[in-house]
Amino acid sequence: MRIDGNVGGADRIIRIAIGTVLALAALAGWIGPWGWIGLFLVGTGVFEVCPVHSLIGRSTYVRPPRKVVARKPARGGSSRG
Repeated sequence: MRIDGNVGGADRIIRIAIGTVLALAALAGWIGPWGWIGLFLVGTGVFEVCPVHSLIGRSTYVRPPRKVVARKPARGGSSRG
């Protein structure tokens, strides 16, 4: 089973940054246990999949263009000499 990504670009970077700050703040005791939700944000950013985005049909993931490799035609006709 293949799961397509739905988190990408700036959304992904922001999730990882904010999630890391929240988790570290919870670990240090600066904020309450709700700060551990930061681990969810880090996970969705790293794996590029958010279950909430899947439920509402939203995606910020942009698939990179496929590279098409074209074969060069032979020059000068046959290769026999």
